[in-house]
Amino acid sequence: MNSPISLKKIFCVALCLAGQLWLASCTAPLGMYARQDYCHPAFNGGALADQSVLILPLFTKYGFDTSQALSPVRQASLLASVKKRVVVKTDRSFEKTFITPAGKAMVDSFYLRLSRSDVIGLQSLDSVWKHLDARYCLAVRVLYAVSIKSFSGVRKKKVHLEGELWDADNMALVWRAEVTGATLDPAVTDAEFFRSALSSMYAALPQDIPAINEKNW
Repeated sequence: MNSPISLKKIFCVALCLAGQLWLASCTAPLGMYARQDYCHPAFNGGALADQSVLILPLFTKYGFDTSQALSPVRQASLLASVKKRVVVKTDRSFEKTFITPAGKAMVDSFYLRLSRSDVIGLQSLDSVWKHLDARYCLAVRVLYAVSIKSFSGVRKKKVHLEGELWDADNMALVWRAEVTGATLDPAVTDAEFFRSALSSMYAALPQDIPAINEKNW
């Protein structure tokens, strides 16, 4: 005769199954969350469509990010896949115009002020703006990016980005957004995690207005 199953055994089995389900849920990505902080009243998808956008390297607290996984070329590919009607540029050849020590200092000041979102200071650098060879300039700052391993061995990645789009013609900020995200999925690499955050950032830009000859309105 089979011995009866005790309530204690049933409770232990249930507890084990619940623990397994919790661990499984912890491996799922938590996703990215984008929030628009500012948009100029006159700026919309129509203003962005068919216009050139200069992509800069990511700004970190140590300066430009030098990772090839997040290079301007890779960022440009991401932006082009999200915004079909944007002309993406990564060439910073305008820097060659400023070959004197004073000119190089002016370019360094331009990047420093972009990294700090110095709205007033950037409006004083009209000589740099007019040489950008792009209608807009996109600056993305890494506010923080961490990978934390818990005592149980679970590693969590977190990121917080802030992006700004500047109108080079008017030397004015036209759009700003933030992206925060986290994941517990060990299969997600740092590069994939950042690319997901950047894609969310680009998707937060104002929606394109379809051209007249496009089928979907």
